[in-house]
Amino acid sequence: MGFQLGTSLQQAAYTAWINSVTNNGTSYPKLNPNGSTAEVSAYNSFISGYNSFLTAFNALTNNPYHSVVLNLTPQAFIKLFNNIDTNCL
Repeated sequence: MGFQLGTSLQQAAYTAWINSVTNNGTSYPKLNPNGSTAEVSAYNSFISGYNSFLTAFNALTNNPYHSVVLNLTPQAFIKLFNNIDTNCL
C-alpha cells in the first residue's frame, strides 16, 4: 500500500486518488496524451496526481523507498492501463 509510512490523511488522500483513477476500483482509465479529449484529460489528470503523490512519497520521513528522481513518467502503469480490459472487477 502506498504511504504506509505516511499520516492517516496522506493514506486517505492516496486511496481517494486511486479510487478516482479506477472509478472506485471498477475500471482502468485509458491514458493517451495524443488520444481523444477524454483520454488526454485522463492522462493529464493521472500524471498530475502521480507526480504530486511521488513528491509527497519521497518526502516521507525515514522512507527507505524514496527516489532522487522526480517527475517520472510511469510508463509501466500507462501501458498496463491501456492494454488490459478496462473492467477491473
